[in-house]
Amino acid sequence: MRLADLIDLETRLTLDAGADPAELRARDRAIGAALPAGAARGTPALEEWLSALRQRAPAQLFPGRALERALRWLKLGLGLSGLIAGWGLAEALLYFDGRQPVNVLGYLGVFVGLQILLLLLLLAALLAPGPIGRLPLVREIQGLLRWLAHAAARRAGAASGRAEEWRAALRRLASRRSLYRGVEPWLLLELTQILGVAFNAGALLCCLRLVTFSDLAFAWATTLARLDAELLHGTVRALAAPWAWLAPDAVPSLELVRETHYSRLHEAYLAAGARRAADPLLVGGWWPFLLLATAVYGLLPRAVALAVARGRAAWALGHLRLDDMEVRRLLDRLARPQVETRALQPEPGPEPPAGAAVDGRLVRAGAAARCTLVLWRDAPHGDRFERAVATALGWSVGEVHRVDGSDLEAERRACDALASPPARGAPVLVAAEAWEAPDKATLRLLRCLRAAAGERVPIAIGLLPTDAEQTPRAEDVQTWRDRLTVLGDPFVGVEPLEMAP
Repeated sequence: MRLADLIDLETRLTLDAGADPAELRARDRAIGAALPAGAARGTPALEEWLSALRQRAPAQLFPGRALERALRWLKLGLGLSGLIAGWGLAEALLYFDGRQPVNVLGYLGVFVGLQILLLLLLLAALLAPGPIGRLPLVREIQGLLRWLAHAAARRAGAASGRAEEWRAALRRLASRRSLYRGVEPWLLLELTQILGVAFNAGALLCCLRLVTFSDLAFAWATTLARLDAELLHGTVRALAAPWAWLAPDAVPSLELVRETHYSRLHEAYLAAGARRAADPLLVGGWWPFLLLATAVYGLLPRAVALAVARGRAAWALGHLRLDDMEVRRLLDRLARPQVETRALQPEPGPEPPAGAAVDGRLVRAGAAARCTLVLWRDAPHGDRFERAVATALGWSVGEVHRVDGSDLEAERRACDALASPPARGAPVLVAAEAWEAPDKATLRLLRCLRAAAGERVPIAIGLLPTDAEQTPRAEDVQTWRDRLTVLGDPFVGVEPLEMAP
């Protein structure tokens, strides 16, 4: 799945959250019926669904391509910035006005010493992608990317009159970041490496220009008394080891190191004993080493890291586990036949058999379909409730726990039960009355359930209507959905339950 498709998927799921369930079932079942046999599951079904929606309603909001285009502009901007920065810094470090020679130690400190340090940090990040966000410039680029996305949203929203829809889409993407944490670090790393590649390319281009079109005189000077010519020669030979076999002339000789030892106090090369060295060609001999050092320790690792980041990002996008609750409901609508039977007068009937299609959903049998039920506060429980759960979610009820928010011991027992058989790995259903908006105690319970159940176990909030209503009010359902976004948990979903007579 491409990045633009992923953004469009999240946007459509956001907008569908407030739509009429019957209309969604009819729309998606029609799309699912047109899919090839066996293609109504997984990523291919989602891509086909998006393609069908784009064809049916091209005027609706599909921001993926716009945000992908903004990302390309950001990459171009980072590349140009890196090129200018690398060129400018190399120009400053290699500045030669005919009086003071260029100090190679200053250049090596920036373009080799600092590059090696950054390379070690980069290798640590590649071996353990979790700390990538702590690399230099990653958070800054992440903030820039966030600003650019909001700027693109404001511009597109103002042009189309859909500013609120754009804002809702961005809020949703931010709240569901945990789903894509296998993708985001590599995208951010790619952006930093574009900057790094361009920076080193700019430095190399500047060096080549100066070497080709001007004459440079190099020297080395330091206050450190222990750094003598022999020690420096050993250091630069070690740095030149990667290319010594291929370009031996680019390895500074001991003679070059001795002849270019410079004293700013005397304004003279120490070995020459005069203002200038005896051999002007010799003191310009550092440039092949400096060029290859910049290429090997700067440009090459950045280019490799850029290729790795792009490859890993593409792999992560292609192997996303799109199995959160909203995607599961969408795939269920695509795959299940729509069955609607109505009587002139409502009449009670037996509970549907396991495996039967009910109102477009499947009532599944077996341990995988049994959920742990947590009754929140005064939420009722009975046969009508279990039929509503089977119709809405396809789950049957297993263990039942009552939690009221005041008894922390009962709350802890309910959470601990999720980690023990037979509840381990089973979905969790929290039954709550829709009119009672979630508070801090509700959020505490959900965080406790998540910690006990595991990262990707579905937790559904089954909202119950009042006694005078058959379905929860739409504004109450939306209130719950809005309040629960603070959890940033894509595997927590709000499901209105229809309590049939």
